[in-house]
Amino acid sequence: MDIDTVAGGGDRLSRLSDGVLGHILSFLPAPEAARAAALSRRWRHVFSAVHTLSFDESDGRPNHQDDDDDVDVSSAWSSDCYNHSPTRPPRSVPAPPFATGVLAALLGRHRGAARARAPLHALRVRFDYFSEAASATAMDALVSYAVLDAGGELRHVDLRFGGGPICNREYSLGQHEPASPPSTNDYAVPTSLFFSCTALRTLRLGPCKLNLPSTITLPSLDMMHLVRVTDTRSSTNIQRLVSSCPRLADLSLEACLELTELSVLGTRLRSLTLKCCHDLTSVAIIDSSQLEKFKYRGVMPPPPFLTLHGAHRISWCALDFCGDEASNPAQLVGLAALLQLFASTKYLRLKSARLGCSIGHGIFSSLRGGFPVLSHIEITGMVPDGDTAVIATMRRILEWSPSLEIVSLFFLPELEEIDENNYRYYNEDEVHDAHKLSYRYVDLPVPEGAMIRCLRERAREINFVHYQGAMAQRMVAKFLLRNAPVVDEVCCEFATGPLIIQNKLMEEIKGWTMNKSANMMFF
Repeated sequence: MDIDTVAGGGDRLSRLSDGVLGHILSFLPAPEAARAAALSRRWRHVFSAVHTLSFDESDGRPNHQDDDDDVDVSSAWSSDCYNHSPTRPPRSVPAPPFATGVLAALLGRHRGAARARAPLHALRVRFDYFSEAASATAMDALVSYAVLDAGGELRHVDLRFGGGPICNREYSLGQHEPASPPSTNDYAVPTSLFFSCTALRTLRLGPCKLNLPSTITLPSLDMMHLVRVTDTRSSTNIQRLVSSCPRLADLSLEACLELTELSVLGTRLRSLTLKCCHDLTSVAIIDSSQLEKFKYRGVMPPPPFLTLHGAHRISWCALDFCGDEASNPAQLVGLAALLQLFASTKYLRLKSARLGCSIGHGIFSSLRGGFPVLSHIEITGMVPDGDTAVIATMRRILEWSPSLEIVSLFFLPELEEIDENNYRYYNEDEVHDAHKLSYRYVDLPVPEGAMIRCLRERAREINFVHYQGAMAQRMVAKFLLRNAPVVDEVCCEFATGPLIIQNKLMEEIKGWTMNKSANMMFF
């Protein structure tokens, strides 16, 4: 049934104003919003009132065969509304259908009456694969047009020019050659984005090159996320961009390989994420009084890596050390210096090649204070069979954390040696299947831990993920469970393997648990 017929019978939705309908359609992906606007003559100009355009190439191509000629998001290159574009691409440069459809949707917003047109508030475009040679011209037109169309009202920009991993460094207990860095994108976003968008609140870019104007005007920006962004002129462009955002509260830099030093001058920073910026050696937060969340992924940093000026209250911290295991004293000293900055954290996530980052080493014995308010810890890494140092590592972490209530251990599989100096690495989707269950009965000794305060008085929940049942993993599990009398929830996710082995490991864990009324969950 045509919506016009329904509307005549009292369709309440169609009786709403164009502005209200446009606001509703703004919550849909742009191609779906365009199709909805083609449902009837009443809706033909509603698309011009849409204030948010979202495109994701993985969701499918924009519709190329809309029946309603009034909202055709695929005819940008030939329609009369094309003349509204401030930078018309040469016809000799054929843009791919996805980029063409994105630009067509922007131009289609001008089909409606001027009084019903809403300023563009948000633009989100995600490519599966961005070809600089084929798509750059269309993207230049798209960004320039969006900035002009918004009239200073553009608040959110999310431009992702392809996917792929941000880092190729795999976790390893040996010494291996570092993997080659991921590929970059030579496309540079038009400079108008950095000086014409005074209302811009959030900005996400990458992978691309950063080509900044001489003057950057982003007074309202409070969230910036750069992924595999490189500089076109100097290695200081990212620093200059960060320094030009006085209201910046959430900063995330991923695989910005040319960045060597970073200084955040603003007083509002609440969250800082640094992932795989492997050349970064120095980070300074001039005013850390508002900083609550810190996330780091990369090699073990040398001291001093992070400098926090002023009182800080970081309550959430994630440290992920990719690549080979940190074993030399200089690296461990750097880790000790870094850990001392997070005494106020309530949640801590540690991930490294070896479970616990070798914190049981004597270098950490001088670390004082620990984590007095830490209540939840997640530790990820490998536990080689026969590794006795892991108990000392767990003991030290627990002794540092008198308020700890939740302990979660994620066991990574050891690398499979294919041939000499050649190992099989596992991505996140393969980790579970890479584990193989094993069980060999041995009368394991009970590691003494009765004097650890958090286990004796506070620990309520203990979780084991990717539990394989090797001797070292079982030692860790027994150490925790036999010294935690107040624990009331134990959860274990087994690695793949025969049910008979899972049952043996399950009964073993039940026998170690001191509180027999605790809720036991096995997967």
